[in-house]
Amino acid sequence: MKHIGIFPWVAVNQPIAINEFEIIYFKNGILPADKDQNAMKEIASLHKIHTTFEIREASFLKYKDEILISKLEEEDIQKIFTFSELFAFAALSERRFFTNNYINKTSFEFYIYPYTDDSKLVSINSRKRDGEKNTVFPLNLFTKIKPDYCGNNPSAINLKLIDGILNYSEQVNSDHLLEAINIFNLANTDSNQLRNSVEITLLLGSIERLYKINNGNKSDLISKISRYLIPKNRVNPKDCQRVREKRKKSTYKTLTEEWIMDFRELRGEYAHGRLYSKQPSVWSLDEHVLYSSYIFPLLVKLALSEYSFYQLSEIDQNQIDVFEELLCIKPVVGNDSAISKFVWNDVINKF
Repeated sequence: MKHIGIFPWVAVNQPIAINEFEIIYFKNGILPADKDQNAMKEIASLHKIHTTFEIREASFLKYKDEILISKLEEEDIQKIFTFSELFAFAALSERRFFTNNYINKTSFEFYIYPYTDDSKLVSINSRKRDGEKNTVFPLNLFTKIKPDYCGNNPSAINLKLIDGILNYSEQVNSDHLLEAINIFNLANTDSNQLRNSVEITLLLGSIERLYKINNGNKSDLISKISRYLIPKNRVNPKDCQRVREKRKKSTYKTLTEEWIMDFRELRGEYAHGRLYSKQPSVWSLDEHVLYSSYIFPLLVKLALSEYSFYQLSEIDQNQIDVFEELLCIKPVVGNDSAISKFVWNDVINKF
């Protein structure tokens, strides 16, 4: 039996080829104009924008020069899903907040289906607390509906970042970077089933795993993030109005340290069972989710650049340099998205 892999909610119309993997742009009835079009069309038809409207475009995975993958062992499955996570992260790393082209990890949901030319059934494995469940559907009755919180197509995908991550993981012989990225991706689905109080726990966990910090050590966290994250446009905590509003006296040297400790303290509230925090934090829960989602890809790039696995772009450096200025604004101003967009981008676009 052969298998076929699809990213149904994202259509990437650019050449992407890394090692054994290629992303193939699919347009119903048009591209790719080869022998696999019918199989791709059949699998794509299982995915709908709503109950009646089939997707017209998607991205398929080609693995070892095959769209219809003839051999799929456990090692192959692990490689494929690792690549799917890196593919998503490479897009999330170039995400721009408060723009009209928002993306999230849900945009990059990935499915592998068994496939034969005469296949009339779809077999779905799902988890249970007491094991697994296998359900078989007639092909003409099976449908995946696009989640309403799914983002758009990415404006850019950083292929050099994927190369750097793979080379680092292979040469350093460590899984901590891939694990950190997986945790970050999980926290960036925008799923209605995942509370932001869970997301904040995952997001700080991704930073701790990136730096191999065990047991939530406070001094290690400050030391690591202060070593890598050095914005040029420093803001003294005493000069930041929102810090002054919440803290009688700041005990931290930099605003970055103030933020990461505020982040850690608020995360602790939720990680230890609270549904609602009583912590008088400088930054709100939603703001911590935003700022950590903004800075984590840059922390990955900084870590890779130290070992020459990645070269920071001018945009990367500018985004690092304005981080503390961003920390001082209130990016989500009420429910007025136009004001929020202006406040955030006014800082981002300084350069």
